[in-house]
Amino acid sequence: MTRVNQMAFGLGLVLLLAGCGVKGPLYLPTPEPQPESTLEPTPMPTADVTNNNETDQSK
Repeated sequence: MTRVNQMAFGLGLVLLLAGCGVKGPLYLPTPEPQPESTLEPTPMPTADVTNNNETDQSK
């Protein structure tokens, strides 16, 4: 092998081996529990509420 081929092979080998290191956790982390909502649902208006948009036909 020539000197240039040896250098190219060595550089390629170094680059390939550099990708083999452990770079972080190799597992799926457990999801954090979500805090429960303390909001209560808004009550719906009842039928006995008058509608101010209706016109009065009695007059």
